[in-house]
Amino acid sequence: MRKIAIVGAGQAGLQLGFALLRAGYEPTLYSDMTAEQITNGPGRPVTIQFGPSVSFEDDLELRFWKHSRYSEIQHVFFSVFSPQGEKLMVIDGEFDKPAQCIDLRMKFGQWLDEFEKRGGRLVIEKCDTDSLENMATTHDLVIVAAGRGQFMEMFEKDQSKTSYSEPQRQVAMFYTQGCDMYRQLDDMPGIRDKQLSRYSVIAGVGEVIKAPFLSKSDEEHHYVQFEAVPGAGMDMFDNKADVAEQYAMGKEWIRQNQPLIYELIEDSETTPEKEWVCGRIPPTVRKPVGTLPSGKPVYAVADAAIVNDPIVAQGLNGASKWMGLLFDQIVAHGEKEFSAEWMQSCFDEYWETAQYNLKFTSTALDGPGPVQQKLMQAASQNQSLAKKFVNCIGEAYKFHPWYWDDKEADKLIAEFSV
Repeated sequence: MRKIAIVGAGQAGLQLGFALLRAGYEPTLYSDMTAEQITNGPGRPVTIQFGPSVSFEDDLELRFWKHSRYSEIQHVFFSVFSPQGEKLMVIDGEFDKPAQCIDLRMKFGQWLDEFEKRGGRLVIEKCDTDSLENMATTHDLVIVAAGRGQFMEMFEKDQSKTSYSEPQRQVAMFYTQGCDMYRQLDDMPGIRDKQLSRYSVIAGVGEVIKAPFLSKSDEEHHYVQFEAVPGAGMDMFDNKADVAEQYAMGKEWIRQNQPLIYELIEDSETTPEKEWVCGRIPPTVRKPVGTLPSGKPVYAVADAAIVNDPIVAQGLNGASKWMGLLFDQIVAHGEKEFSAEWMQSCFDEYWETAQYNLKFTSTALDGPGPVQQKLMQAASQNQSLAKKFVNCIGEAYKFHPWYWDDKEADKLIAEFSV
């Protein structure tokens, strides 16, 4: 069977590796860390993984955490506040399939061990261009799924698909315990039987996102993520400062400016490990085909090709769906050469839907315009429309065309008003 090299042991690389392994291919996975180093390493961004993405893991029998209530989220509340703290609207809905939310260090560490147990070949190596050259001589296809390293220079930025030249948010995600996701919801029978995410938009200022997740110690923790518009008052964090002090500062800002949001995090504190992720992410699309000095092509996927701001969780979810499609494309290609033209055509097929992941992300970063405001207001008053809105987040192409077209928006609102 054909030999495929995959550089990167995150969502994309591991998921594709397992799928190829099950189908009889010979994938070699290259990781710059061992499973133990991943599991015990620094905190990583925690991502809500929506049902369509989770389904791939169910199919590959990789959901080792399904037994835990803390690993799933059933319901999301999407609230909009004025800068002065007034609640303007709430959209809430239940996912058709529960989302997954877990510590990715635990996930990827266990997956790396499992990959070897199932017969996959694992190489621990910090890869560079010479490494890719060696892979290209011994493998039929080289896939780069790691968005860092000096070989990233091979993948040119695609200006036609990249909307921003600078980061649009300062992101500060804290690992916490003690949040109360159920405050202000006493009038909703049975809501405490569900795990909830609370997504708060502060108009013109940024977002504060709160959700429970299963920690690697098998406990319920919460992430509190500040998505701060530069220069609007909430971009106060210093990634070199003490984590607990930074979280206390963020909480105090929320207490003074957004008391209703503060009620949810009032009793929270950072976990004993004092872990967080802080930085500024420039949303970027790169051309997917790189050329080695030898002239051989390599294929960039996931963060190596498309980097999203995490504001609406399109990164990992998009990568998961991309790998589901790429697996099908590899199988359909049979014994033919994995040429640069083939790589580009595979990307183009993925882009047909992936473009809406970026468009939805950009709309969130820019702030809702008149069409989105009208739709959101309607969804806040119609539970069926709210559920449609919530479930489209995991498949953003389903927002097209109605989320950006005034006439289509009116048609959808009328349909749900019947």
